[in-house]
Parts: sequence; structure tokens; C-alpha cells
Amino acid sequence: MNQPDLFSQPALVAREKGIAKVAANSPTWIEQAHTLIKEYPKDKATGEDLKVFLRERIGEPAHFNAYGAMVMGAVRKGLLVGTGEFPTMKLKNSHARRNQLYRIVR
Repeated sequence: MNQPDLFSQPALVAREKGIAKVAANSPTWIEQAHTLIKEYPKDKATGEDLKVFLRERIGEPAHFNAYGAMVMGAVRKGLLVGTGEFPTMKLKNSHARRNQLYRIVR
């Protein structure tokens, strides 16, 4: 029996295209963010924690979806490694999104 290739599923392909598009529109901001992640004062952080940290240092990206693209890029580069923990979001506008806790690789 043939197993479907997970990365050829339409929803995942669309997701990857969306992430690439957002990243292409904010390359300088994402590059700066990836550099600053190593300066985060703790060994672990959520994307939400990094959002607050980065906002204070380099401001907001051109589009709010750049935060997600930045985190995904940091994971792919090995700057962040998921811990398997999912703490509750703190910011009101974050609602009840999935909130992975990452270990920061220095």
C-alpha cells in the first residue's frame, strides 16, 4: 500500500507557500529576529515570549504573520528546538492558539 507524501497534501503545500511568502516580504526583520533570539535572557521561550522580546528591540514586522514565519525559520535553522510542552498563551490577542515551548540553541 502506498502512503501519501505528507508534504504533497494541498493544505500543507498552501501553508508552506504562505510561510514563504510572508518570509519573503520581511527578510530583514526575520534575519534580525534570528540574530536576537540568542540574546533572549532565558534558555526556553514560546513564540509569544519571543514576540514580546523582539517587539521591544526591533519593532513590529511588516505583517503579523511574520512572527510565525520567523519561528518556523528558526526551528528549521536549529535556533529553536521544541520541548513538547505547550503552555497557556498570556497575551489577550493570542486567544487560545497552540503555544509550543522551545529550547533556545546558543
